[in-house]
Amino acid sequence: MPTRYNYSGAGCRLSVLDNGNVGAPAMVLLHGMRDHAGAMSRIADEFSDYRVLVPDLRGHGHSEHSATYTMMHFIADLRALLAHFQLDRPILVGHSLGGHISWIFSATHPEVPSRLVLIDGLGPPNLAKSFPATLLQQNWRSHVDGLLDPVSQRRAMANSSEAQRRLMQNNPRLDADWAQALVAEGVEPHPDGGVRWRWDPFAQMVFSTFPGQVAETLFPLVEAPVQIVTGDQGIEYWARQRPDLLERKADFDAANERRFALFRNARHAEIAGAGHMVNYDQPDELNRIIRRFVEDPDP
Repeated sequence: MPTRYNYSGAGCRLSVLDNGNVGAPAMVLLHGMRDHAGAMSRIADEFSDYRVLVPDLRGHGHSEHSATYTMMHFIADLRALLAHFQLDRPILVGHSLGGHISWIFSATHPEVPSRLVLIDGLGPPNLAKSFPATLLQQNWRSHVDGLLDPVSQRRAMANSSEAQRRLMQNNPRLDADWAQALVAEGVEPHPDGGVRWRWDPFAQMVFSTFPGQVAETLFPLVEAPVQIVTGDQGIEYWARQRPDLLERKADFDAANERRFALFRNARHAEIAGAGHMVNYDQPDELNRIIRRFVEDPDP
């Protein structure tokens, strides 16, 4: 069983699970928005031959909620983790928000990671020739609305059973035992009775704090080999925010391939029967791809 430790991030107390395999090659697993370290547990279990550390990102799981959630803070938290545990040339594995943190850190600190695995961690591509001002306007209004009304995003649920039902409804490929474990780590008592998810709704402000429209300029700065993993049904997740994507899947796929090619040394694997939550939908196939990548001397 991993041991839970606390460490200091950028002005925030953070929590991390450590499998204790000191001396083995280091691997850091970063979960996505509204999730927690348990979401990466199937990967952590598979790679017990590595020194695996799985932090709860600020505002998630057992880590402290913060007044501020900029991408800069998440990057600083990761650097603090690596320094605290004195990790040398770690493998970074990030899902969704964790993927963004991983590749931005790798672009700004290219000498640090040895390899990089991005699990649907680039966000949706921009299919427009230029970034539409109306889309930027819409994004800003949405983020401001969220800052003014965060409580509604953590309404009370009757109990853990209801939380599990909701989780499995949103992730139908998730098996019941793992869903139960995820809920056990992912909820806390609600002040008005029942339970609520642990994550802080204010954490979503991170998506308005880094220039997504110019992110591609950083991709070539990543020196480590990169394994990009997506699900063949991942577009459905992004289409909830942008329904037009479903009618432009060919453009969506072509734009992604163009983005992937901007990295110096990247390979891409698409997993059948998986959506955005690849780590929930197809954990065994995901682990197989990661294992092949990290053990291949010349990816």
